[in-house]
Amino acid sequence: MTRTVIFALDESKFSQHALEWSIHNYLHAQDTVILLNVRHRYPDTHVAQQDEALATELEKLEAARLNQSNQLLQHYSKIMDTSKFAHKTVSLPCNKNGSIKDTICDYTEQVHATVLVMASHGMNVTSRMTLGSVSEYCLRHVACPVLIVRPTSAQLKTMGLVQYFGENDPVHIMVGLGL
Repeated sequence: MTRTVIFALDESKFSQHALEWSIHNYLHAQDTVILLNVRHRYPDTHVAQQDEALATELEKLEAARLNQSNQLLQHYSKIMDTSKFAHKTVSLPCNKNGSIKDTICDYTEQVHATVLVMASHGMNVTSRMTLGSVSEYCLRHVACPVLIVRPTSAQLKTMGLVQYFGENDPVHIMVGLGL
C-alpha cells in the first residue's frame, strides 16, 4: 500500500531531526514523500494596491521569501536524495488568513495525505499559550494521523540545543497512529 507522507518543515534543527529520524525509522520504499514548507507572506493591503512603489517592494520581499523557502527545500531534498527515497518539494505561501497552521492542514487534506510528520520544537506551556504550537494545532485539526518527532535530551545536546522536554524524556511521540 502506498502512503502519502507529508513533512511540514521549517529551518529549525528540529525539522531536520524529524526528517532524519523518519528516514531511518518510519518511511517505506513505496511511500510518496512530500517535503512541505509554508512561508509567511506579506499582506495584500489596500495601501499597496494604490502605491506602486510599495507594491513593488512587497513583490521583492515575497520573491526573497520564496527563494529562501526553495533553498530550504533543496537542503532537505539533498538529505532525501542520499536516502534513496523518492520525493517532491512544495513551497506554499500562507493562506489569506496568514495562518501557517491552516495552510498545512488544508494542503494535507487536498493531497489526501496518509500521515503528516512534524517536529516538536519543545515549547513550554507558556510559549504554547502565547505563540501557539503549529504541531499541536495540526494534531487537533488535520484530517489524517500526525507523527510528532522530538529529540531526546541527549540528542538535544548533540544538536547544540539546551531545551529540555521533561522528566520522562521519551524519544518520540506518536499520536493518531494507533501505536
